[in-house]
Amino acid sequence: MPKVGTLIRYETEKDRQCSPIETQFLEDRYKFNESLAESKFVFTEEQKNTLDEWNNTTTNETADFIEKAIVTEEWFRGLSEFKPGESLDPIVEAMEKVTQEEGFVRQIYSQIRDEIYSTNKVLWPDPAKIGKEWILFRYHQVHLLVAIEYIKKYGKESKDVITKRLENDYLDIEYCIIGTIADGLATRDKAMATFYNLLCPDKDLIS
Repeated sequence: MPKVGTLIRYETEKDRQCSPIETQFLEDRYKFNESLAESKFVFTEEQKNTLDEWNNTTTNETADFIEKAIVTEEWFRGLSEFKPGESLDPIVEAMEKVTQEEGFVRQIYSQIRDEIYSTNKVLWPDPAKIGKEWILFRYHQVHLLVAIEYIKKYGKESKDVITKRLENDYLDIEYCIIGTIADGLATRDKAMATFYNLLCPDKDLIS
């Protein structure tokens, strides 16, 4: 399966949706390294460096996501004053807006699209064109839901130290996004299962 970034690049470069997802499957199949099953396996220096680079990238991307999450309240009435432990009504209202109002998601997408064009001179597909079958649309939906969940747990003023749990939550986003344009999703993560049910109530969820 291609990464979300690859699918987004496909849509922005070709100006069309990447779904159905089976048309995007990679030709090279993943091959399990049999030596990993042996207790004597030792990473090569090249493999160690690759793993370190991946860990650093994940940490940096998680930090970037948190920075974006704490300003998400700008788009939602009621989140600006929300503090963990208070009534969840503003959280529920914000999530319903993201999952039920396509025009609202397009409005946010349009704003981000304008910013990308202003800074990078790259023009993404017309907001009126994208919808639930586009990875661009689903990307924004899922990221907004996870950002709202972050505010629910930690509050918008949070500057938490990046934990492995937060990194795992960030990595889970990728699977959820791809699952929205597939026929279903298999996950044991309760938050991702909840998000998927909200986004794709008619699709299969195995959890």
